[in-house]
Amino acid sequence: MTIEKGAPHVGQSMTRYAKVIINLDAPLESSFHYHLPADLEEAVQAGHLVEVEFGRRLAQGIVIGFDDQSPVPETKPIIGLVMPDPVLSAVQLDLAAGSRSATPIWLR
Repeated sequence: MTIEKGAPHVGQSMTRYAKVIINLDAPLESSFHYHLPADLEEAVQAGHLVEVEFGRRLAQGIVIGFDDQSPVPETKPIIGLVMPDPVLSAVQLDLAAGSRSATPIWLR
């Protein structure tokens, strides 16, 4: 497992980070940042179902977007795609984001 730290060295490409909503039995309040390994850099799109390490276990999650920086100093990589094509479209992701912001906090 590669843990990504800090800024890239001279000559390295910029790291891209995927924002992932983890699919767990317990509700989570936010998305988590995972770095994209070189072999997945071009393949991963918003809406993809991916496999990630969450804590000490493997989990699946949905990629909801991308960032050039991570809010945390160390990130784990996306392990792989669960399915070759995205499972959610851009319209479905927008609808989900809009309904979450309109949901009263006591129902979240």
